[in-house]
Amino acid sequence: MLKAISTLLKLFLSFIVGLSIGLGAIYTHYANSHKPYTWSVKPIIANCYSNDLSEEKIKSAFGFWKDQGDEYEFIVMNAPEGICNHDMLHGFILIKKANNIPGAALAKTKVEIKFMKIRSAVIYLEPGTYNIQWLLEHEVGHAFGYKHVEAPGHIMHPYIELQGGKYWKL
Repeated sequence: MLKAISTLLKLFLSFIVGLSIGLGAIYTHYANSHKPYTWSVKPIIANCYSNDLSEEKIKSAFGFWKDQGDEYEFIVMNAPEGICNHDMLHGFILIKKANNIPGAALAKTKVEIKFMKIRSAVIYLEPGTYNIQWLLEHEVGHAFGYKHVEAPGHIMHPYIELQGGKYWKL
């Protein structure tokens, strides 16, 4: 009986150590990567914002990332309510109007991740902000899994005043 308890205790401790090492590896990967997650499938882009956000503007923003190797299936302009009513939709990047983003942010992107892969994303834009040149490109970067980069002129800089069209593989 004592041997069985000892064996169970060793197994439990081994499990705890293995779990700690695994979580540490995941955290280290995330903390040291500017693109810790990728899509498991090419996402479909759905414009749930309105006609105010033109297809050309969307193609331009996604085209920037396509040039960097990130791909999507196609764009659905004037997406139906059946798509737009979802908070998250597997395989889609939804572009929606924001409802008062907290702080001074002009946009926000939420990404759903499961097993280290992006499953869905929603880009929220404050009304009227879609005209800012790099804002949508920046948010699309988040939808493709990129984090902020503290380099002035980089498209993924957290402050729009310091963003630009620069990109480089990190």
